[in-house]
Amino acid sequence: MSDALFKDEPEAKDTRDVATREPSIQDMLAAVANQADALDRVAVMERLIGIKEREDKKNAKLAFETAFAKMQSELPAITPDKEVKGRNGDRIYDYASLPYIKSIIDPILQKKYGFSYYWSQADSPDGKMRTVFHLCNFGHERENFFQSEMLGSTTVINPVQAARGTESYQKRATLIDGVGLTILGEDKDGHLDPTDPELQKTLAEIEAAGNVDDLLAANKRAMAKYANNANAITFILGTYAQARKRLTGGGQ
Repeated sequence: MSDALFKDEPEAKDTRDVATREPSIQDMLAAVANQADALDRVAVMERLIGIKEREDKKNAKLAFETAFAKMQSELPAITPDKEVKGRNGDRIYDYASLPYIKSIIDPILQKKYGFSYYWSQADSPDGKMRTVFHLCNFGHERENFFQSEMLGSTTVINPVQAARGTESYQKRATLIDGVGLTILGEDKDGHLDPTDPELQKTLAEIEAAGNVDDLLAANKRAMAKYANNANAITFILGTYAQARKRLTGGGQ
């Protein structure tokens, strides 16, 4: 490609010297359009468009990361607004609810720095629920997700409520992780990592039950072990529901 492609005067009113500024895609395409060979024009234009698209993505990511760092530095640590109590009325743990978190961060994240976000549901190969958090700005998007068993339905929680409860928990978790929030005073045991080896072992015992009696026994042991851990109970109930469905063909 000759240097002439990049030295022709552009039609746009730009007072900067051509040699000191980056030519726009319009400048380059206009120059290429004047080439004699049609095949060469198409090949060069495709290459130019590809270069421009890669450059735009790079610049969008840079602008995103720069704004994200500034925005994150202004986000306050959040004090929990909710308290979870056991059946005996004793406090189990505190947590910050999703609406409360949003009320604090949205004025900074959205209004000041122009970020937008949304959630979507993605298919999971093992049948678990997966919620994806999308954070967007400058044409760039960053994603993270949370995946877990669904909260099991009970006599007081129907399947739809169980699904919505699981989705709400996952939305909250992905927002906290995706934005990098600090929640003060949350009981770490109350928000046990689902990849914790001990919890994984407990869930595996439930999944391995060969009949309903063994399943009930494994579930009873698990519930007793994590009686004061609401997050672990969520995974236990979900695993129990899946195992029971497998053993009974879908019955309760």
